[in-house]
Amino acid sequence: MTTEVHYITDTSKIEDEALDWLMILDREDSLSTEQLSKLKSWLSISPAHGEALTQFNQFWSNQVLTDLHVSLSAPQKKRKIQAWQYALASCCVFIFTFFLFVQPATNTFPISNQVLTSVIGEQQEHVLADGSTIHLNSNSKLAVSYDNDFRNLHLLKGKAHFKVVKETRPFRVYAAGGRVEAIGTAFTVEVEDDALAVLVTEGVVALASQPEKDNLDSATIFSSDLTTLGAVNAGNKALIHTHLPVESLSTSFNNLIKPVTQRELSKVESWLNGSLVFFGEPLGQVINEIAAFTSLQIDIADPELAELSIGGRFEANDLDQFFRLLEASFSIKVVKVNDKKIIITKTLITDGSGE
Repeated sequence: MTTEVHYITDTSKIEDEALDWLMILDREDSLSTEQLSKLKSWLSISPAHGEALTQFNQFWSNQVLTDLHVSLSAPQKKRKIQAWQYALASCCVFIFTFFLFVQPATNTFPISNQVLTSVIGEQQEHVLADGSTIHLNSNSKLAVSYDNDFRNLHLLKGKAHFKVVKETRPFRVYAAGGRVEAIGTAFTVEVEDDALAVLVTEGVVALASQPEKDNLDSATIFSSDLTTLGAVNAGNKALIHTHLPVESLSTSFNNLIKPVTQRELSKVESWLNGSLVFFGEPLGQVINEIAAFTSLQIDIADPELAELSIGGRFEANDLDQFFRLLEASFSIKVVKVNDKKIIITKTLITDGSGE
């Protein structure tokens, strides 16, 4: 009588482990004998393990995985096992387990805990303990927590670009109730109200979400209660509204991934060099983008001006230049009402004295 095997698996845990294996495969030219043995053991736990690895491996071809799937799926010839062979196998398993798990780890990693904060109008470049670099946007805050197992970062507010150095520890950025995990890559993360915006310029990242947001005021919370949504490869972006049900995000994930245009890549490159570039975006959208670089309240008095197409390159830390060029190029006025407010209008606003 044959009995169907039902595997009880933690899908989220399996997907996280699959991504960890992909990082190792992406980093190494060839696996060591020990790594190959561990991968085979992991794949043999259940069919779900191989399926998860296959799912995330769709963005590139890895011969190691191809060979493994062929060997694991090939029918094996049955043969009679003698008692002494059982004993020998048990002994080998004991020795392998001892050397694999009992021996103290020889790898040591740079450990770091810090909070990086940029004030309004300021952009920062940081090199982390592992050599990875961060470009922190104006008015942004990022907590860094490195230990021997993980490289965890928490984008508490704003926007940051990451260029990740490859190593065995996962590099994970938590923001807006979601998580971005790097597989040796470069990408931008931005917190937009209740959404997580990701743009990948190199390599691949994996996105995950959770049913409820962490307390974003705490730099120490890195929730493990996350569901992996899928992967985003270079030249693509995704906007994840993390307040939506995880099941809904999972089923619609492929539709959330959009290709990045050349103009968008140019905007990222300009931003990393301290500039803002526009290609005919409406003035209202332009004002929203530059708002991150000033504490001034900027109002557009005439609604039709909000649709005015704006193009050009401006220094992010010199908004006075932007306003001067705006006045010189269009029949509008930029009026400084007080130290906290500016109004953009077609008509010059007076103080009511008639002068």
